[in-house]
Parts: sequence; C-alpha cells; structure tokens
Amino acid sequence: MRVITFLSAGALAFACGTQETPDDDLTNQEVGACVTIAGAEIGKRVTVQVPSIDATMPVTFTSWVPKGDDPNAYIAFSLDAIATFKVKAGDNTFEGAGTAWRNPNGTAGDVRGIESVEICGARTDENPPPAAENGSGDGGGSGSDGDQNCHGFC
Repeated sequence: MRVITFLSAGALAFACGTQETPDDDLTNQEVGACVTIAGAEIGKRVTVQVPSIDATMPVTFTSWVPKGDDPNAYIAFSLDAIATFKVKAGDNTFEGAGTAWRNPNGTAGDVRGIESVEICGARTDENPPPAAENGSGDGGGSGSDGDQNCHGFC
C-alpha cells in the first residue's frame, strides 16, 4: 500500500512538473493597463486610449468643474464612457467608477484640486453587464462576463 501511495505521489509530481507553459506572448501581455492624465491636461477636453487585452477604447473627458475659489483648479469631471478610475487630489486618492466624479470633500477652501486621473478600464453602455451579475442593476459590476465591449471594466 505504501508503494502505491508513493508511486501515485511521484506520478502526480512528475505530471505537474512537466505541464506545458503558455506562450510568453500570452503570459507577458499586460491586462487592464491604466492611462493617466495630469498637469496641463487637467481641465481640458482630452481623449485617452484605454487599453484592454485585445483592443483600446477611447475615453474623453468632456467637462470639468473648477474649484469655487480657484478657477485654475478642478474638483470634478465628466466622461463620455463608463470607466473605473483613481483621482489624486492633494494627499487624497479616491477610487471611483461611472461617467463622472466630484471631490467628496467639497468645492472650495482647503479642498485640493485634481492633480491626476488614472483610468484603468472602460466600456460603452451598449452592452452593460446583466443586473444579476453586479447585484445592483447599475452597470457598475466588477466581474467579467466575457463581453468584448467591456475593455477590462466588466
């Protein structure tokens, strides 16, 4: 019995150790790479190409809201596509998803303007994920439904 157990364990170790590895092109492919805007791009209508596994999707910053007491600093923006993003404003980094973002700390005073926005996934609203997958019906799911239009977001 011990010989059979030992041989079975050895066969399993050998089989697992000799599995074929995927092509380097597939394992080194960057999935869901992010695009960042900063500096002079903040406050302007800017279109970025958000990469995904097999395509890119253009996302445009369509409008910006200036800070109440500083028209050269911005506290909110709108996008033409649904996206996931990180916003850096001063010492704060906020994560969000959707077509718009506003600084939750306010619009004037000590509130810092947007320094950078990093978009890591985007999709059009053509094929939103089913409500059952994200639990809310708002299209903001984080799973993957295999839809080609999700561009790393669904």
